[in-house]
Amino acid sequence: MSAEKRIAAVCLILSIPVLVCDARAADWPAWRYDAERSAASPQELPAELRLQWVRRLPALESAWSDPRVQFDRGYEPIVMGGTMFVGSSRNDSVTALDTETGRERWRFHADGPVRVAPVGWKGKVYVGSDDGYLYALDAKSGALVWEFRGGPSERKVLGNGRLISVWPVRSGPAVADGKVYFAAGIWPMMGIFVYALDAETGKIVWKSDSGDPKWDIWGEEQGKTWERNNAFRGMAPNGYTVVVGDKVLIPSGRSGPACFDRKTGKFLYQKAGSRMRSGGGWFVSGAGDYFLNDTSVYDLSTGRSIARIGAARGTIVDGLRTLSSSGNYDISKVLTQEYDRKGEKRTRKHFAKISVKLG
Repeated sequence: MSAEKRIAAVCLILSIPVLVCDARAADWPAWRYDAERSAASPQELPAELRLQWVRRLPALESAWSDPRVQFDRGYEPIVMGGTMFVGSSRNDSVTALDTETGRERWRFHADGPVRVAPVGWKGKVYVGSDDGYLYALDAKSGALVWEFRGGPSERKVLGNGRLISVWPVRSGPAVADGKVYFAAGIWPMMGIFVYALDAETGKIVWKSDSGDPKWDIWGEEQGKTWERNNAFRGMAPNGYTVVVGDKVLIPSGRSGPACFDRKTGKFLYQKAGSRMRSGGGWFVSGAGDYFLNDTSVYDLSTGRSIARIGAARGTIVDGLRTLSSSGNYDISKVLTQEYDRKGEKRTRKHFAKISVKLG
């Protein structure tokens, strides 16, 4: 099956309005389909697409003005079992819609904006909110199955004109092997908490608060002057949690994603840095032994950048093959070149471009 036919089987237009082109399509249970955020589905698109229904939703406002953290700029629906689930930061809700008719089946209200897409698994829908909680809902009725507070207390702060938790959940949850992974908190100096919970019960499998925030002085050249800033650098979860191989990746705003051991929760690495000229941003996608972030492909085991591919956002990852408007690459065709630089022996890998014509 060609990679072009493996994309977005439910044909969601993730803006206003939200459209569905074929109600018989397979499930799309997570943002970008799966826990790796590949955007590749086994569903093959029909030869002819047709409009089923239209439901117009009010415009959303992103929490951040920086485009590298605008993960919540528009609606990101998921589909499971003939029902579409869509979160909203406008009215703090998750709404279930019938994919055949667009009719509302139920609506659940949190106590704060819902800025990340829910994820569906075995009759449940999991959603995080700025109120600091992860909720597990019954997919058929919207009834609360369990809830879990990610931060150490109910402490509130003013955020985007609202009272929200000091530890909001802006790390879109991911489900893999019966566990749901997510992070609470967005300010390194207040503490960041990363979890693996039992997806059935909400009980903690592991918890990590060992990300490495650092008080640092960093600067950036502004024209002919050098701007110096004192600030914390470290993990600041904004975006969608990625589970790939034996690792969990937490997108961290302007810094590179933080990486944790999937079995133990041990903090492994993060390429931290404020106002990085490359790397960082809310978009991360897994690809076997690699992951995509910003404009590059990175080695999953070390976090080292090994190739530039243009904008990673929007890239479809089909096995070890990536397709995007900026280029098509076969990650399995890697050329390795060893070189010495300042007395250090490193490995550089280059990706061979393949001739696949999109569209």
